[in-house]
Amino acid sequence: MSTMIAARFEAFCLAWLLAAPFEPRQTLSAASFTTAPGWTVTTAAAPPDVRFPMFACFDERGRLFVAESSGLDLYAELQKLTRKCRIRALEDRDGDGRFESASNFADQLVFPMGLAWHEGKLFVADPPLVVSLEDTDGDGRADRRTPILGDFGHQDNGSLHGLIVGPDGWLYMTMGQPDGYRFKKPDGTVIEGKTGALIRCRLDGSDVEVVCRGFENLIEIDFMPSGEIIGTDNWFTLPAAGVRDALVHLVEGGLYPLAATQKGTPMLISGPFLPAIASYPAVALSGFTRGRNPMLAGPSRNQFYSAQHNTRKVVQHRLVRELDTFRSEDMDFLATEDPDFHPSDVLEDADGSLIVVDTGSWYIHHCPTGRIRQAPAEGGLYRLRPVAGSAPSDPRGLRLDWKSPSVEALAERLRDPREGVSERAALALSRLGSPAVSVLTQGLESNHPPAVREKATWALSRIPGAHESIVRALESPDPVQVVLAARALGRQRLPAAAPALVRLLSDPEPSTRLAAAEALVWCGGPELTPRVIEALSSCRERFIEHALIHFLHRHSTRSELEKLLDHPSFGVQRAALVLLDQPPFLALDGRSAVRKLSASDPALRHAARDALLKHPEWVELALPYLTSITSAATLTPHELELLNEFPAAFASSPRVVEWVAERLGTQSGTGLSGRHTLLRSITLLPATQLPLAWRSALRQNLASPSVQVRRQAVASARALQGADLDQELIGLVRTAAESPEIRAQALSAVILRHRRWPEEVLEFLFERLGPSEPVSTRLESAELLSQTELPSTSFARFLELARRDASLPPSLIITAARRADQNAASAVKTTPPEWSGPFLDFVESWTQNGGHIEALDLEWMRLRLGEPQRIASLHRQLERRTEHLSGLLSELLPLLTGGDPNRGQGLFLGKAICATCHRVGNQGGISGPDLTKVGAIRAGRDLLESLLLPSLSFAQGYEPYHVELKSGESLSGMRVRGPDTLFILRDASGRETRLDSIQISHVRRGTVSVMPEGLLAALTREEIRDLLSFLQQLK
Repeated sequence: MSTMIAARFEAFCLAWLLAAPFEPRQTLSAASFTTAPGWTVTTAAAPPDVRFPMFACFDERGRLFVAESSGLDLYAELQKLTRKCRIRALEDRDGDGRFESASNFADQLVFPMGLAWHEGKLFVADPPLVVSLEDTDGDGRADRRTPILGDFGHQDNGSLHGLIVGPDGWLYMTMGQPDGYRFKKPDGTVIEGKTGALIRCRLDGSDVEVVCRGFENLIEIDFMPSGEIIGTDNWFTLPAAGVRDALVHLVEGGLYPLAATQKGTPMLISGPFLPAIASYPAVALSGFTRGRNPMLAGPSRNQFYSAQHNTRKVVQHRLVRELDTFRSEDMDFLATEDPDFHPSDVLEDADGSLIVVDTGSWYIHHCPTGRIRQAPAEGGLYRLRPVAGSAPSDPRGLRLDWKSPSVEALAERLRDPREGVSERAALALSRLGSPAVSVLTQGLESNHPPAVREKATWALSRIPGAHESIVRALESPDPVQVVLAARALGRQRLPAAAPALVRLLSDPEPSTRLAAAEALVWCGGPELTPRVIEALSSCRERFIEHALIHFLHRHSTRSELEKLLDHPSFGVQRAALVLLDQPPFLALDGRSAVRKLSASDPALRHAARDALLKHPEWVELALPYLTSITSAATLTPHELELLNEFPAAFASSPRVVEWVAERLGTQSGTGLSGRHTLLRSITLLPATQLPLAWRSALRQNLASPSVQVRRQAVASARALQGADLDQELIGLVRTAAESPEIRAQALSAVILRHRRWPEEVLEFLFERLGPSEPVSTRLESAELLSQTELPSTSFARFLELARRDASLPPSLIITAARRADQNAASAVKTTPPEWSGPFLDFVESWTQNGGHIEALDLEWMRLRLGEPQRIASLHRQLERRTEHLSGLLSELLPLLTGGDPNRGQGLFLGKAICATCHRVGNQGGISGPDLTKVGAIRAGRDLLESLLLPSLSFAQGYEPYHVELKSGESLSGMRVRGPDTLFILRDASGRETRLDSIQISHVRRGTVSVMPEGLLAALTREEIRDLLSFLQQLK
């Protein structure tokens, strides 16, 4: 019975969503959208012609290939490699903007999250491979499938995606982690990694390269007119201050934040991680393209467009040069408040219109899509057109002869203002080779439009031996043309271009210096090292610095770098230090590195610290410096960071063990700041690896006369969860004169091993549940009471307090009930506990307000509470839960308008207790998702749904977990990112428990949110309206 209930309830809502029959919802009307001034929107395709479309691309004939999702669980289908997806071929034969013809081009695909057309082949992401699909007999269906590249991981939405054929003629693709990639080259070498990356190869799959990596999930890329690669990246950083995702400038050999330290293809470490162009909330960036047509490209041809799944928008990004990179000026181009509209791709048609792919509401993993739906949306395609003006006649030049055009005809078409004609002509000229060099060289002349020069440059770069024309373009008066020529030469990797490129290192324009430095990495040689060092010594721009260090990494020698450690420029010193400490050199002298720890330049100090932490053999050299800083009254951020990381990095060193224990001793002379830092630092180790001397030192600090020291020592003991400190911690719990905060924290440190407590300790916890106590204090006490095996009278008291306090998660009361039952069952195992009636009253009230019960908890109630009819009623109520909530949601929808956001903010911080767990700006807790810009990423309906039923969907990174320990104990909470060796759980009060992997028996995902369900029941309708108004305006 238990297994049946678990199977039924743990997946109830998702199964209902995916398995229930539904009628397709119609696409949205133009009135549903807000568009950029001067643009209008129409439907381009709708179900059944397309269903759950994800990504799309055009061929030269104007056919639109649309990769569709199966609408099923992406994660499960990817992991099993089920072949249930297809690619549709759509045609607009009458040119009215709507695709009236639809057919299957290919099916039996594994979630094709990327596709690109090039010269008769459709390149498709078909995990674990990239494949090419061809229609060799002209019947409109692919009949030839050729594997191009593999293997790619296939765990989640980070699997292979973002295919595009670059202007250099190479195939580019993107990845996320943990999916990763593994390529075996013809010579037997293997390229592999687990982090997100930008990868490229020739069109036949050869010469595969990892361009840059370190991403959680790099999504799509496109190219600037001057050749720079711009991309979209989700989870560029951990969510903080309302930002998470980013627009990024991608460079060769670059390492980017968040996943850079994970296993990946070896990549140059040139200094700090490369920064983003622009940061956004959790908008879930998806498709990305640059406008080529004048209406979409803008005067400077630098306008890009991104599809943003969560915000229900297409955003225009106008990139403006800023030193060696860019900043983005953003404008909403298409937006709607409809909660089921989720754009996944955006691409330009040849007539200058923009196609927007709406994937519908099938994708619910990690994305704030409401799950209570009468009819899930199947998506569709929309077309954005300028109101004024008319589309060009024959925008792709299909009426022209493309079978055997002359060079002169192609040269004329290269200059054609129709983008589709000009692009096709450039490709045809590059295929001709040498006979086309002359006309392409003419296309570089300054009297031609920039778009013509761009196409001519790239076409020449694809013709062997045509580099001389591009080298001459380095002397162009147009800086954009110079940058493009340098970048094209870099892709050709021609040493003959080096003399002209090196002169550009002193150009006043940062973008030119960057392009020259990047090209010299591949075109230059050791003889140019002095010029590169000269440029580096005056460099202040991060991307240029990276490129110059990349050159030194490839071309300098060990002896040259060792001399540079004493160079007058701090930047050159730092470059030498980081290069000597990585392959192929691995020759950094410890004395040199330790000297740099006290350098006046912050970046150099940071590099020295990073080097030190990788070298246990330098410990004795570093200890004098570390001893001096621990004695200081205050520490600089650099010193705090080093002191925090040093003990765990070298815990295997007997000398470091001895030093830390000595510095934590009562007579060590260690300052308060240094002592606090060391006490925190030892918790970075798994408890099973903590040296005995450090445990002894921690015991001494638990008895410190300083309240501040005791507080930190207790916090460290709680994180480490070691039984050998229980006696001291229990003593603190039972000391009535001790600080209440310390008593509660000490109790939290031992609660897993000591479940029963005397009346005076329970009374202490009940006092902290009083209505005058802060919500955070009440939550902490409720967490502790839920972990205690309460006597029946104490549980009854806890239950009564919980009935009157909406801030206490009912899940904690159920946990407390099961533990109290354990306590009672030790004496009487056959009769239900005496509090079972009031407890069931509480549970029934909770579920009537939409509350959810874990299947295992429901099974326990059936077995122990002795009221089968009431349990069966609960069972039926939970089965009707979605229907009930759908009705309640409809009833509350009018509250999404009106309302006072100022009053709502007061409710957020006060009565509604949201700020206990959620942060807005610099106010609030950290147990739940940051809501600083939640109004930008969640539709009003979805916000309301998450308030009504927080257990129905979880924000990524905030999923609940249940952990069973080998000791027989269990814990619940949200997993916090940390070292691979630790499993860190954060409970509803914000406290964290660090578990060594060897302590854990089993981990399972929970189905009940830490956020209490039924919170809205404590608010009036007008208060709900005000709260929703506040949340919706957080943008």
